[in-house]
Amino acid sequence: MTRLYRGTFYVTPLTVAESDAHQVFAGGVPALPNQMIRVGADLTQPKPDAWPGKIAVLMDAGCGSACEDFVLRFQDGKRGPIFGETSGGSTGQPYFMAFPEFGMSFRVSTKREYFPDGAPFEGVGIRPDTPIAPTRAELRAGVDSQLEKAVRLTLAP
Repeated sequence: MTRLYRGTFYVTPLTVAESDAHQVFAGGVPALPNQMIRVGADLTQPKPDAWPGKIAVLMDAGCGSACEDFVLRFQDGKRGPIFGETSGGSTGQPYFMAFPEFGMSFRVSTKREYFPDGAPFEGVGIRPDTPIAPTRAELRAGVDSQLEKAVRLTLAP
């Protein structure tokens, strides 16, 4: 990275064990948390010896979690263009519950994540600067028009 860049920030419910315990002993159930904790957004300084040449990112809709962490910072630091499809908009770190006896499982986000500007991230994802979607015909033919177009646009003067 050649410029300062930010990551996302997130909020998650804050629970206080003592308060929850008092609710249980009083014969009630723990109340839903009414406090939230906010973490981020982090600011990262560029490395003084970062490579300054042309670089781009090509992503598809399968980009999620750590992939999105990378692309978001690349985009925020204006390091280069992003080509392809909108990312998945997932945060990682979900609460996971498996029901093997039924052959199923589910995941629920444990936090609400936001872009550095405060816009919602979950379910939205990172939009590319230049959308490039493959067609069914290209996929069947084994043609990678996304990569070809991204290379062409990146190397253009």
